[in-house]
Amino acid sequence: MDHKLQGPREIDLRADDADSQPIELASGPPTSPVPVEEIRPVAIATPQARQPMAQAAAVDNRPIRIAKGGMLGATLVESGFITHEQMLAILEEQSRSSANLPFGKLAVQLGYVSAATIDRVLEAQKRFKEESIRAEADKHVPVENFSNAPPAPVTTKRPLELLWGWLDAALQHRASDLHVKSGKPLVLRHCGRLVQSNQPALPAQHCTAVLLSILDDEEKALLKEQRSIVKCLDLPSGGRARCNLFFHLGGLNGVFRLIPAEAPSLMSLNLPPAVGKFTTYRQGLVLVTGPIGSGKTNTLAALVDVVNSDRAEHIITIENPVEFVFSCKRSLVTQREVGRHTMSFSSALRAALREDPDAIVVGDLNDVETARLAISAAETGHIVFATLHTRSAVRAVSRLIDLFPPDEQAQVRSVLVESLRGVVSQHLVPRADGRGLVPVCEVLVATPAVRSLIYDQKIHQLRNAMQMSRDAGNMTMAEHTAMCVQQGIIDAATAARLATVA
Repeated sequence: MDHKLQGPREIDLRADDADSQPIELASGPPTSPVPVEEIRPVAIATPQARQPMAQAAAVDNRPIRIAKGGMLGATLVESGFITHEQMLAILEEQSRSSANLPFGKLAVQLGYVSAATIDRVLEAQKRFKEESIRAEADKHVPVENFSNAPPAPVTTKRPLELLWGWLDAALQHRASDLHVKSGKPLVLRHCGRLVQSNQPALPAQHCTAVLLSILDDEEKALLKEQRSIVKCLDLPSGGRARCNLFFHLGGLNGVFRLIPAEAPSLMSLNLPPAVGKFTTYRQGLVLVTGPIGSGKTNTLAALVDVVNSDRAEHIITIENPVEFVFSCKRSLVTQREVGRHTMSFSSALRAALREDPDAIVVGDLNDVETARLAISAAETGHIVFATLHTRSAVRAVSRLIDLFPPDEQAQVRSVLVESLRGVVSQHLVPRADGRGLVPVCEVLVATPAVRSLIYDQKIHQLRNAMQMSRDAGNMTMAEHTAMCVQQGIIDAATAARLATVA
């Protein structure tokens, strides 16, 4: 199904102070496009912007507006405590500093805000994050409602209408997957476990009719030839589903991965604050890694949505298939699907470099040519977000280098030293209250020490470097797991199981 590209949109993130709530997510209606002749150059950080203010107010009681990405700098800008130019100056100073000072401390040192204001904003961000996580959990519907639902005869509805109903029920129950199998009742994957419905077993002919109803003639021919097919569906009630149809011993089977209508926020995913910082870079490589089913797509979508909301840039995504569909907010978003809009990840990446991109999203670095082009794009002035299937951040760096022939690996390490910004590696685990899954992750930030170890082929020492530079945002899986246990997000038994596989 073709998606129309929406027109230019600008989100007014400023609100009248009199109408603002103490804590709220910055948003606003689209405004009319600005005539080209009225466009003026955008101001950037200048030496004047880097000069401290005469004196920061001791306490500023204006309303706090939490930026969508949850970044402290963006929140200070949205709330009017600092200007955008001052935020850029702080980020520049932070990148130059060898002391790895947090953003808030640097803002106070430069005289832009007071320590009391930083403390107040951080407390507001903490409360907002807790509220976001609770709101996400409140969407949970007991899966018993699905397993105990009264059976409905297959013949009462047309095949496609029946499938829409099944998928809507799966979305309402916050399931990750729906299994439609000949000779079996419907099955959901909910919080990592399979739950069977009370529906009668689906006769083979009815199951086949339902599954084939989503394919056109060309796709049916492809299924017959290749014996399997993958595509994404737009659901009538909102959201999407990535479906994989394939033949098996009992006939035709379908597995549907449910995709929400909107990308999640970084805060609702309970990701460490350092993850949001990766969206502030204009150049470099950011990797999101984890085993299959670990929530990489959600994290990648959350990062893209922050860039789309905060910056006026051209974002090109290359996916197989396209899962989250992004509307154009402040950015122009171009989404390409492998097999439908391009022949391969590598060919799309090669073409993307001639399509005026600012940010490039690669669904999978699955071969050496794709990895080579992604690293080249990061080296030549683009921010590249990509995924890998590894269980830790350290393994991700090793895996990326090992994709290349031995005679190229020294050069790849040299390029990574300059271009790598960070790695997020995650696993999905059940929440302590049983109301869904939550990612537990580790974050590798490319500090000077990390870059040096990569260059010197001492990747096995990266974990030690992460533990020695927590102030820069580095966090091991064990540290984030302990934090989630302390906050009551996951229980000790889950943490113990995670320690054996991460």
